[in-house]
Amino acid sequence: AGIDWEQFNKGGVFYYATVKATNLVGLTKTKTAVGVFIDNSPPEAGNVYFADYVDQTLFPVKFQPTIASVNIVWRDFADKETDISFFEYCISKERIADVTKCDADRMPKLYKTEDGDTEEGEWVAEPHNLLVDGETYYAIVRATNGAGNVITSVSDGMIPDASPPHVGQTYDNTPDDEVDWTMDYQRFYGEWYNYTDPHNKIIMNEFKVCECANDQACPVGWSEVNLTTIANTSIGLKSGGFYCMHVRVTNEAKLQSSGISNGFVVDLTEPDSGKLEAIPDIVTNVSHINASWWCDDDESRIKSFEYAIS
Repeated sequence: AGIDWEQFNKGGVFYYATVKATNLVGLTKTKTAVGVFIDNSPPEAGNVYFADYVDQTLFPVKFQPTIASVNIVWRDFADKETDISFFEYCISKERIADVTKCDADRMPKLYKTEDGDTEEGEWVAEPHNLLVDGETYYAIVRATNGAGNVITSVSDGMIPDASPPHVGQTYDNTPDDEVDWTMDYQRFYGEWYNYTDPHNKIIMNEFKVCECANDQACPVGWSEVNLTTIANTSIGLKSGGFYCMHVRVTNEAKLQSSGISNGFVVDLTEPDSGKLEAIPDIVTNVSHINASWWCDDDESRIKSFEYAIS
């Protein structure tokens, strides 16, 4: 016999079916079936987010430095009546809690977990369906309980950014007054411009001052600054040293780019005494004197000469 279960519409209750059979002489036999639990409510919705590994632990991210894979994490889905049987997940370019909106061009199918205890999913792209650099994606997770009821949650947006920031211009001093030589061995001033990222923000600026021929020989190592201008008053540069300023910027996807200035020479010594001679050394015509001189500077060029006769 069939039973119309529509009359038993109260969820969260066990129902038992009992059948009594009576034969022609009036003898009876009663049998009660195993109880059926009615669960007509969906699971409790949880939280969904994209994540990346930091020290082997997944943390939520709004940007990631790869277009080849995603890690999707979901937490706090629950069902007190019939538990979660399994999860399904996908990615989408639309922030809609609907698995029919999955991005089939990127993730060709709705992925399914084997049980309801799994709370993490990974998707690795094939060469033909890599994520699009700079696009915004959303993770969709659908939970199904033991009675077949479902609930769907969607994450905030995440942007894959596999391209590092653009390197701009780096100057010793200012763009309008760039320094090639200096007598100041303690103070350094530098500026940098147009270090940009098309997909997200620059979140960190760093600089260091090193010998141009050896970027490990640095009187000032990597130092974080809030601006794109640096004035350091206690460097301690060496006379004769050829120094360059290095700039490193980091974007929100933790990708970095570095630039370098043209460099400058620190000169704390006078030019050498050189050589001066009259030609010829005995003069009979006092109306004019021919003289020649030679002088050099190992650290910076000779800017000008002055002469006098006494």
